[in-house]
Amino acid sequence: MSVGKVNRKIITILCSPRLSRIICGMATGMSLGVILLVLWSMTALGASPTDNKQEFGLFFRETGQDAPLTPALTQSSDMTVDIAGIVLRGTVQQTFRNDSGNWVEGIYLFPLPDDAAVDGMTLIIGERRIEGEIQEKEQAKRTYARAVAEGKRASLLSQNRPNVFTTKIANIGPGEEISVEIRFQSLVKRTGLEFSATLPTVVLPRFFPRPDAEHMATVIADRNAMEQPITGPATGVYDAKPVNPTRMTVNLDAGTELSLLESPSHQFNSLHLEGGRYRITLKDGEMPADRDFVLRWKMALSSSPQTLVFSETAGQEEYILTMVMPPAEAQRDKTTLPRDITFIIDTSGSMAGDSIRQAKASLQKAVSQLRPEDHFDIIRFDDSMTRLFGESRPAGPENLRYARSFIDRLEANNGTVMYPPLASALGDKQPENALRQILFLTDGAVGNETELFQLVHENLGSARLFTVGLGPAPNGWFMRKAAEFGRGSYTLITNLGEAENRMDALFSRMQFPSMTDVTMENADASPAESFPPQIPDLYDGEPVVFVSRREVTDADFNLQGRFKNRDWKEYLSVKHAQKSSGIAKLWARRKVEALMDLKAHGLSEETIRLSVLDVALSHAILSPYTSFVAVDKTPVRPHLTDLKTEKLSANAAKGLDMFKQQRQLAGPATATPMTLNLILGFAALFTALITFLILGRRTAR
Repeated sequence: MSVGKVNRKIITILCSPRLSRIICGMATGMSLGVILLVLWSMTALGASPTDNKQEFGLFFRETGQDAPLTPALTQSSDMTVDIAGIVLRGTVQQTFRNDSGNWVEGIYLFPLPDDAAVDGMTLIIGERRIEGEIQEKEQAKRTYARAVAEGKRASLLSQNRPNVFTTKIANIGPGEEISVEIRFQSLVKRTGLEFSATLPTVVLPRFFPRPDAEHMATVIADRNAMEQPITGPATGVYDAKPVNPTRMTVNLDAGTELSLLESPSHQFNSLHLEGGRYRITLKDGEMPADRDFVLRWKMALSSSPQTLVFSETAGQEEYILTMVMPPAEAQRDKTTLPRDITFIIDTSGSMAGDSIRQAKASLQKAVSQLRPEDHFDIIRFDDSMTRLFGESRPAGPENLRYARSFIDRLEANNGTVMYPPLASALGDKQPENALRQILFLTDGAVGNETELFQLVHENLGSARLFTVGLGPAPNGWFMRKAAEFGRGSYTLITNLGEAENRMDALFSRMQFPSMTDVTMENADASPAESFPPQIPDLYDGEPVVFVSRREVTDADFNLQGRFKNRDWKEYLSVKHAQKSSGIAKLWARRKVEALMDLKAHGLSEETIRLSVLDVALSHAILSPYTSFVAVDKTPVRPHLTDLKTEKLSANAAKGLDMFKQQRQLAGPATATPMTLNLILGFAALFTALITFLILGRRTAR
């Protein structure tokens, strides 16, 4: 048969009415399948075309499919915090109650201060206390799993992030109540005469950008570990009784009388004791765990020390904690250089609600403080990004008006993809005779923190990165570490009413660093291991805080640097340092953090793991590679009785629009499980096939 005849035959078949009907049937079937797919997936995910309310939270049915939904476990927390000078010691007791008729394993995700050294865990069963043991993480998992299988009560405490932890507690019998006590140490923050302590109570859901194929499994496992059911009014499910109610007591020993004691986040009662001691409790007795508790205090001006030194001796080693304020005359220089500043503002779904209002108010305030000689640009981002000008422009009246209008129109939606805007800002050229600065306003609700730290480390150059944490529960670890890698500073704004004042203070500090090139060494030149290993530039009112280890010696410290373009040095005496327990734990925590930072420098994971294990196991602290595990000796769960595993619910963060947050998390972050994708795909194909067969049969007739 000739080629021409073949072509004519093909055309005849393709143009036949029967084939046209078959193709039409297939197209119709597939279209119907897609429509059914969309409707079914909306129902499966808890949404409908006419109702955007979703029910989040963890529940199970006691009996039968028609039984009412009841909480699997209830949890409450009691936190006691003792603050002496700048050292904070805390204890959190988490109580789990099983009101169901099942044997239950509970999983609870919770936050602690981002610099906390977690150094103890106790399982409490009635009057009995079972102390947890520190073990290598995988070994602790095996110890816990064996206890669970044997029907023994057990608890496991692990670190997800330096500020996010997971408690697992197994074999809680029907009607039983079991507690886990967690102990930690931290430092308070000082800015000028103001001290502050931030105690987080809720974990803001994190957004994970889509990884490449090589890292897919790791990222999915990490994301799953950070997931938790969310409930509360902001999710469309209202319950008058808060989830995970928290009671709190703070015992503050400032060492002197205070001129200010306040909280921008909560109402509290304060009992003034002798000697500059205060006892702070929540006004309502307990609070819903839906936002950070922030406490601030100021010393009277006449008694404010410029140097605080604490020490602890362990064997032949001495651990020293030092806080030094910059020289009192370190005021803003009137001859400061012009600035080239890029503002980055997060407009993703996690910022919806109070956070985006804080961000816009803060950014408007920052823009209003630009001088005519300054240059600026604005980058807004969610899962895409937009640059206002595309490059730095002079801060003239017309550009400022354009910027204010741009800020007014910003809305929060979609995912949190931080890498492109950070890379864009860091890629700008360093201007001559100008301070290159980046001001980043965000809640830090991302899961790829390490990737972002590496980006800043490799591309910072002579620029400085300043972070502003916004909202009821920002990711303090990310904000602090990003600023540390960026050699800038971190500012927290939890209350919209404070945005103007705190941005004023930040912009004033950013005008000119009071000290640069800061280093510390022993006066006798003997070695000391101090952290952070590189002290950042100091800005007005911000202290140097470092923790050191050395052999026991009478030698003092030398702190030196550059102040107003001239050399500056101060001698710090350790002989009369205030004795304090726990400094060794804080040093170990800072060393672990410094070792983990080496990931951004390209050091191998295995080398870091071995070094961290050496420090964490010898000092008995929690780390990415160690966990605490406690096991009761006696099996209690009857043989062959099922154990239900349940993740406990968390409150939605106060002021957060959870509908936009859920849409963000369901975005391009591989948020739909692979199994669900397969089911949906087969359902669509099956519908298309059935429709095709029906229409095909009619055509054949």
